[in-house]
Amino acid sequence: MASVPGSGDDGGQKKAAPTEQLWGYRQTDGTLYRLYLGNTYEVVQEKTLTLYRQSEFGEGATEHYFFSVTPDEPVLSLNRHNLEAAFANYPCMQGLIQQTSARNWLKNHQKHNRLIEAYQYCRQQSAGAQLSTVH
Repeated sequence: MASVPGSGDDGGQKKAAPTEQLWGYRQTDGTLYRLYLGNTYEVVQEKTLTLYRQSEFGEGATEHYFFSVTPDEPVLSLNRHNLEAAFANYPCMQGLIQQTSARNWLKNHQKHNRLIEAYQYCRQQSAGAQLSTVH
């Protein structure tokens, strides 16, 4: 159970809610987290595509990256197989996934993540193609 702010008609008191019903939470420093299937994911970037990170600390700190096509879709491990499956109906994305090495997916270009830029580009291309077929 998590404590969440109440609605306007209950005096703003906090209420308990099952964590399965919550999308996520924001810390006081502004960091946004998503709760999904009992796991917590830090939202790294939320645009047309949402990127998440989980950090593990121990003898050596490691970071694991995840994505969801929309904020409400399942969180998937960021790997070539999952990207190809998620974008099976987007030939433009399929081509870009194949052409880009995995180590470059998370690199930033002009303050935007390359994977997100690619998805935005492909969405614009498909929207343009749809518009050009309408007579």
